[in-house]
Amino acid sequence: MVDFKKSRSELRSDQAGGFTQLMEASRRSLETSNSYTLNHSNVMVSTFIDRGPMEKLIGSDDYESLAKRDFEDNVRFEPGLQRVKEIIESEKPGSNRVYSAVRMVYELRSETMESRRSRINLENEYNLKISKIGQEPSISEEEKARRMQSEIDEMNAQFLSLDQDARLNLERFRRNMVMLIGELEQATVERFYYLEPRMVAGPLRPEK
Repeated sequence: MVDFKKSRSELRSDQAGGFTQLMEASRRSLETSNSYTLNHSNVMVSTFIDRGPMEKLIGSDDYESLAKRDFEDNVRFEPGLQRVKEIIESEKPGSNRVYSAVRMVYELRSETMESRRSRINLENEYNLKISKIGQEPSISEEEKARRMQSEIDEMNAQFLSLDQDARLNLERFRRNMVMLIGELEQATVERFYYLEPRMVAGPLRPEK
């Protein structure tokens, strides 16, 4: 019988050595691709969230206008957005990119929420798969162990993908926030972590 928790920990340790190289390769390919292949498997994993043509408008008056409209449409459902706006206005008085900055926080917290949900779902899914393999009476213990290990390998590849996405999303957030409103103290950024979106931030849509 494969020790599921132990195997996951060991595999994550084994993969850590190649993580830096995967990060660097992913950064170089962001303009042309939204996926990469892990060398030890055939699993394709997403490394970048495509936000469409609106991404290129960040920092512009048009994006600020769209972000303001998005804020006004969502603040009644997401009261935490008002608090984020107040924090930004307090830290950066007179900024003309407040709504764009609020949007960046909203997107990052939505992505964090989705990543957390995906991790829970993945672990539950693979626990169930491994449990079913262990209960299969028609295969040998050696074959059970091989199949379990294969499932654990695949699960860890998925966790690695989520780690990659989280780092890229955080890098994007920091880069865009500096462009929009300048540097923020770490203590200020940590205050944004209290925003727990009720819904995932949908893509901005250009005005018709």
